[in-house]
Amino acid sequence: MYSEIVIKVLAIYVKCVSANLEIASILLAFASGLSVDYMKFFAAIALKFLQKVIFAFNMAILCAQLDSDLLDYDDNATNSGFHYPLNRNVRIDMFQNDDEADQFTRFKKNELLRLLDIFGLPEYIWVPQNSVQITGKYYLFHREELLIYMLHRMVSKSTHKAVADSPLFGGSSNRWSKGYRWLVMHLDDRYFPLIGPDGVRMWVAHFPSFAHTIWDYLAKPKRRYYGDANQHFRCVQWNHPGAPGRDELNIAAFMDCKTYSSCRPGSGPYGDYDDAPRRPFAYIIQRAFYDGHHKKHAIKILTIYLPNGMTAAVYGPTSTHGKDPSLLEWSDFDTAIRDECLNHFHNRLYAVYANSIFKGYWHCLWTRHEEIPQLEFHLTFAQENENDNLKSTRVAIEFGYGRASQLFPLLEVREYTKLLLDADLIYAQMRVMHFLSNVVTCLREGSTCTGKQMFACPPPSLEEYLRGMQ
Repeated sequence: MYSEIVIKVLAIYVKCVSANLEIASILLAFASGLSVDYMKFFAAIALKFLQKVIFAFNMAILCAQLDSDLLDYDDNATNSGFHYPLNRNVRIDMFQNDDEADQFTRFKKNELLRLLDIFGLPEYIWVPQNSVQITGKYYLFHREELLIYMLHRMVSKSTHKAVADSPLFGGSSNRWSKGYRWLVMHLDDRYFPLIGPDGVRMWVAHFPSFAHTIWDYLAKPKRRYYGDANQHFRCVQWNHPGAPGRDELNIAAFMDCKTYSSCRPGSGPYGDYDDAPRRPFAYIIQRAFYDGHHKKHAIKILTIYLPNGMTAAVYGPTSTHGKDPSLLEWSDFDTAIRDECLNHFHNRLYAVYANSIFKGYWHCLWTRHEEIPQLEFHLTFAQENENDNLKSTRVAIEFGYGRASQLFPLLEVREYTKLLLDADLIYAQMRVMHFLSNVVTCLREGSTCTGKQMFACPPPSLEEYLRGMQ
């Protein structure tokens, strides 16, 4: 950490340097008017002062370097008496090849270099030692090592101490945790317009092409199996009488909720001493985050997924205590899509397809057709066929969830989801990991949805995706 103490020491050295230079210049000017012997005498004295100047300057540089390399710990770590390995100063060129870089970060070496500039990271990053900046102490990070650390922790799903003690990094785990938090919050703030609830607005202009892509997939010949042991199958085709045509189908995206397990919030004593009481309102806090359907404490997000393998928008995370339609109402997705459709296509509305739990009176949401036996309302053959065909398309959103969890397994680790400790970081890193999954999709086109077996819809380039934020 570059502290105020070191800055004061540097200021003292600078004053010594300037004073010695002034004395040396005066002696040389005075000696120029004397005889040769006196001139040599005063020149030797001036040389001594210049040597002290060089020594003082070198000592100042060494103090700053020492503070950076050896004393980059907080006061608790310094006074604990434990041994900490020195910081390895990891850089991108330390990876031997692209495969090693991809194994540690999910990106190749040239891709990491592109991300450094795209993310707007300065060469050196100063992170306050405390969240409340009152001590004047900072941690100094090079942008390459901080980006590598953040990605590697998301990939390895390890604790800060385990990652810091690994041969790749070294240094204090508390220092790395502060840098990790800074970078996650920086990316979340910078790209929230892309991955947040308003991110769906930039994609509405492409909804006609997405609808055509989904119709082309529905029109492919396919088979459906009965669930009996004989595995009989029946042909279910989209091109039946009454089915929407290629220009009539208005489904352009898919929507669903995803639940992530969390630790039980509010558990444990309120204080580190014998007979400590429970936390205030612990029962209410735990009920707020208890998911009665999955029988666990969790948080969930609501996302919109596109046929090109991109997650268009993420709302949340929020408590799982609320119903899924409540998240749709809070996210304002329906109103946003409606307004953008009216702005781009006048009287034509496009819709997202979701499961029947979202059924209700929405402008831009399509769920499966359901019969009402009490009112003697039964489905027609065309409606049954639409349900059967569209069911296979909605599974695409599960590919998006699975890809994000496969790339960055930290998403699924319950032990690190401690909401009462740092909920802001937990929510931000979930959005950031889904954003980074989009970045990988743009760079590799590796999503299942982009293949020939599904929609065969290529994602945009990374520059095109990020340009949508402007």
